Amino acid sequence: MNLRALALFREIYWSGSITGGATRLGVSQPSASRMLRHLEEQIGYALFERADGRIRPTREAEVLIQDVDQIFLRVDQTSAMARRLARGGGERMAVVCVHMLATTLPRVMGRLLRKYPELELELDTKGQAEQVNTLLGRGADLGIATGQEPPSSLASRVFGRSRLMAVLPAAHPLAAREVVALEDYAHHPCLLASDRDPLGALAMELFNRHNIRPKTKLTIGSPLFCYDAVRTFGLIAIAGPLTTAAMTNRSDVVIRPLEPEADYAIYALWNPGAAPSAARETLLKWLAEDLRPLLNATP
Repeated sequence: MNLRALALFREIYWSGSITGGATRLGVSQPSASRMLRHLEEQIGYALFERADGRIRPTREAEVLIQDVDQIFLRVDQTSAMARRLARGGGERMAVVCVHMLATTLPRVMGRLLRKYPELELELDTKGQAEQVNTLLGRGADLGIATGQEPPSSLASRVFGRSRLMAVLPAAHPLAAREVVALEDYAHHPCLLASDRDPLGALAMELFNRHNIRPKTKLTIGSPLFCYDAVRTFGLIAIAGPLTTAAMTNRSDVVIRPLEPEADYAIYALWNPGAAPSAARETLLKWLAEDLRPLLNATP
């Protein structure tokens, strides 16, 4: 067992697919499959099982990922410390965010560096579950995530809430409607976010609550794929405003309200034991201003 094999297991676990894990690690899918089989042979049990065209972690994998995450948190912390020492130290703030904020956050962080020129920033993308583990392990100082409610294990601040929307090809029969019903996803081929993604989990909870079985043809691990997948495959999708904002000027897709209505929050997370930080407060203030046009502000 080596770190690269464990890194592959970790990337497959958090991306929800062998292809996603291979991409994140920078190896081919056949190589990733061979590495995974070799790792499973070494430890003597399966880490993933296939069901309905997806892979799901086994009970053993759910336990093992906790230790593996801690290993790579320490690796990340050691790497960050080495870089800081090489540059002579200085105040540092490591930020992790959901994928769809990867284009918004750097703009705000640029303003922050101009205000605090001695500050050293790090930025990475992680889903909510990874963010929680990273923040609790002090592998990052601030997380920006989405979900129905912030996790109670961390300090948090909600920027606002917004509703899920339907995304369709412009030529789709449903595009002529003003509203798309959740029931439509049982009759029209669709793509959905992985249930490891908070919005994907929310969509699946909606389907289960209303006893609807969606006609899923494609599962995506990141909302960054939504636009290209909708227009390329001709499937209907469900997305939030961070995803649909990038599509507003596209003529080949349309965005419609989804009924019944379901909303979710965008929020900041940090370790409750973290020291007060003027830079963090400034970043949160500016980010709230930047997100306000996309969200219904909370009182």
